[in-house]
Formats: sequence, structure tokens, C-alpha cells
Amino acid sequence: MENPLLAVALHVAALLLVLLDFLAWIVMLGPLTMLWKYLTSPSVWSRIVDVAEINGDLDPSGIWRSTDAIAKGALCKSPFPGEVTTVYQLLERAWRVYASRKAQGIRPLLRWQTDEG
Repeated sequence: MENPLLAVALHVAALLLVLLDFLAWIVMLGPLTMLWKYLTSPSVWSRIVDVAEINGDLDPSGIWRSTDAIAKGALCKSPFPGEVTTVYQLLERAWRVYASRKAQGIRPLLRWQTDEG
């Protein structure tokens, strides 16, 4: 930057914004939220549940699953259990639930304009 006074002013403005952001984080209980999430989050998110022989002559690969899926005994098989098991049923449900809503809106044409040049 050619103007050193402007560079200093911009650095001071940036410092003020950083301090304001930090103050907002403190006021909105950011540290307590972080601590709560840290204390309540699981220590292990996934585990190896089986081994698959897919690497030819190399070592077998582990099959990883979410610990939630392991606890439930299976992976999620449907976004709407008991109602949808195929893609066709999913599309049919979407039509049944959302058919009355507009899929897309329209924009009125305000004016014709041709660029000169």
C-alpha cells in the first residue's frame, strides 16, 4: 500500500472488528456452548464392524459404521420408515405431500432492453 496512514487505519479497524466479534461471542455464551458441546459429544464416532477382502493380495479393508447405526443394529434404510422403500415410492410421496405447492415462481418481464455496442 502506498499510503502508510491508510494501512494503519485499516489495521486498527480490523482490530476493532475482531474485538467486537470476540465480545459478541462472549455475550452470546459462546464459551459455555463450546464447553457443553465438548462434554456431551461422543468420543468415538465410528468403528470397524467387519472386514472385507476387497484389496486382492493386500490386507483386508475394515467396514466402518457409525456408532449410532451400530447401537440401533442397522443402517437407516429409508428416509420415511414404513412408508417408503423404493425411489418410486419416494417420488410418489413427494407428489402426494407437495403437489399443492408451487414448484417454481415466475418473474414478470419489466421491459425489453437491448445493449448498445
